[in-house]
Amino acid sequence: MDNIKMIVTEMPVLEDPILVEGLPGVGNVGKLAAEHLVEQLKATKFADIYSKYFPPQVLVDDGGLIRLVNNELYYSKGEGKRPDIVILVGDYQGLSPEGQYELSDHVLNVMKGMGVKRVYTLGGYGVGKMLDKFIPHRLPLSFVVGFLFFEVPHLLQFNICLNVASL
Repeated sequence: MDNIKMIVTEMPVLEDPILVEGLPGVGNVGKLAAEHLVEQLKATKFADIYSKYFPPQVLVDDGGLIRLVNNELYYSKGEGKRPDIVILVGDYQGLSPEGQYELSDHVLNVMKGMGVKRVYTLGGYGVGKMLDKFIPHRLPLSFVVGFLFFEVPHLLQFNICLNVASL
């Protein structure tokens, strides 16, 4: 098996798309926000990403069918002033630093080929207690969020990291 296998069902033609990344992390904040975005925009799935760096597991859906864990890429064409968007969601991040580097590098290179120049990474930061109000902190980033955040300027143009305090 290759380290990473991407199965593309269609390659969308997009105009100046942005990437929104939301993978599991603290409180699943980024994953839940990105999945909500997929639902609200009625985004179309165009690729599945499988990797030996994901745990050797399957997931069972409500109908009893199993599937390998994976990451998925969706797109939504912009309307009006809203830009075209690519959304990365998934079941897991890579389990090792090597896997996280390779998966992030793979996604960024695919995004570069699609014309993405801006990346928004979503994540949570565990504070261990309920907060009455948001208090800005210097937040440590999950590895994938951090890697995407710091590697994007080398491959693309611009990135923004959004972290939300989470239990």
